[in-house]
Amino acid sequence: MLVTLLILFLIVAFVLENQQVAIVSVFGFSSLALPMSVWLIAAMLVGMIVGPLFGLVFRCRGKLESKRVLD
Repeated sequence: MLVTLLILFLIVAFVLENQQVAIVSVFGFSSLALPMSVWLIAAMLVGMIVGPLFGLVFRCRGKLESKRVLD
């Protein structure tokens, strides 16, 4: 319970400290003007999804290569 409250406090502090508006531009396309905390949390979530997917791809690729060597 105490750990949950501490994490909640840290999240609220993070969001409150990063309220300045930011516009992200990639390849000439501009995004909506959203608070910096939204962009940082979105980047973290994308990394949490993409990272394990890359690991899964490389792990499967390694198994296939080792299977070919054994055959």
